[in-house]
Amino acid sequence: MSKSLPTDPIIFFPGIVFHEFSHVIACYLTGVAVHHVKWFGTDEAYVSHAKPNAWQGLIIAIAPFLLGNLIGISLLQFGHVLAAQLSVVSLLVYWFGFSLVLYSFPSKQDALNAFNAFTDFYKRRVLEKGDMATRFFWLLTFPVFFVPIIVILGLILLFDTAFVLRILWVFAALMLSLSTTTIF
Repeated sequence: MSKSLPTDPIIFFPGIVFHEFSHVIACYLTGVAVHHVKWFGTDEAYVSHAKPNAWQGLIIAIAPFLLGNLIGISLLQFGHVLAAQLSVVSLLVYWFGFSLVLYSFPSKQDALNAFNAFTDFYKRRVLEKGDMATRFFWLLTFPVFFVPIIVILGLILLFDTAFVLRILWVFAALMLSLSTTTIF
């Protein structure tokens, strides 16, 4: 289950809704059943889904980051095009792109879900399944796969817990959108 912060400003609801939508897309693409979705609310937003395997859990956790930034930066680029044409619609496009980038980071629950999926995977592979050679192989892969994934999830969580870092990320996305060629 993925949850947004209960204190999220309602003005950024497109980012919150898109964050959950990204989880739903990732669930369907990875074959994980979706049980219930709460797109937005005064207390929280979430996607309740079946228990994923390690890779499914990682994909579901990072989907908002990948999709939110990709589409958010594209919207910011499109906003620049509209602003150059002095279109008032550019403000709406900027707001939407800003919201998507701002809420692109996996939540604490998202990271915890991915962490638990990988922990369960390694427990089964190292402690429960297979012969000694297979167990040793999975033990050797631990620092190569598990540790970097946990470090990356931890760094991303810094942005989820520190709103000022998210604002800095949006500013960086805005600068990136200015320096890249427009895709529209």
